Amino acid sequence: MLHVFGAMDRGGAETRTLELMRRLDRTQVTFDFCVLSGRPGAYAAEIARFGGRILPCALPHQLGRLPGLLQDGAWDVVHSHVHHFSGVVLLAARYAGIRRRVAHLRTSDTGQPQSSGRRAYERAMRRLIDATATTVLAVSEAAMQSFYGDDWRRDARRIVLYNGIDAARFATPVDRAAVRRTLGVAPEQHLLLHVGNFHPAKNHLGLIATAARLAATDVPFVLALVGDGPARASIEALVRTHGLGRHVRLLGARDDVAALLGATDCFVFPSRWEGLPGAILEALAAGVPVVASAIPPVEEIARQTTGVACVDPDD
Repeated sequence: MLHVFGAMDRGGAETRTLELMRRLDRTQVTFDFCVLSGRPGAYAAEIARFGGRILPCALPHQLGRLPGLLQDGAWDVVHSHVHHFSGVVLLAARYAGIRRRVAHLRTSDTGQPQSSGRRAYERAMRRLIDATATTVLAVSEAAMQSFYGDDWRRDARRIVLYNGIDAARFATPVDRAAVRRTLGVAPEQHLLLHVGNFHPAKNHLGLIATAARLAATDVPFVLALVGDGPARASIEALVRTHGLGRHVRLLGARDDVAALLGATDCFVFPSRWEGLPGAILEALAAGVPVVASAIPPVEEIARQTTGVACVDPDD
């Protein structure tokens, strides 16, 4: 299988795909990765250890290379994770004679205003996906409905396949007190955790504003933020502006989220839009209560389990 991503960084879709790769019988299935940014990403070394290849095809100047790359690879399946642009990827895959072509929808409505040009592009890409995909997967009904509308069930190729997580990662006992000491969290303080890249969808600005309001009360707390991205500097500046240095810890990208969850009192997730947030699934697997935005994919999780409080992210 050839998976198509922007880059193999520590995002939700990339992490879920790597979790599958770790469990594959490599005598039966192999994964390779085409990265459309041209940048391999943080998971590149692990992919190589598992026998996978990373093939750069940097857009836009290498777009013409994509059909030839697909023809040369002898893949049985092309599995595209790049949302609307999957239309172009799967068109190239069909041209290359690849019989199984999968578009994977991993987000819902961005909630952002769109230009007429952007709307025309999205309509064209939906038509291309419908014309070239043998399967369209979505991580939630909300993601599928956002892409196709209320009548998405009319096409049998469209399948909702919820993300799974490796629950065994969260079954190992955690030395809660030791983890909290490393974060500088006092015994009387509540530890609140957020996991997510510094992207507008994650609503870090709203989360910091909420932390500032909480800091004005007598509630003792520490808010730990796991993740990284180009907006980190602006978030750090906002923390300083609100005088939250005692309360907020920016931990960067981490490999020990399971341990952090084991020391956490509440997981907070104020996203503006998502597909099916794996961070919430991980918090639930660790037995941590969740306070999250009342957006459709989060409400979809909450309908099927307990432990998720859905709230207005502006409240």
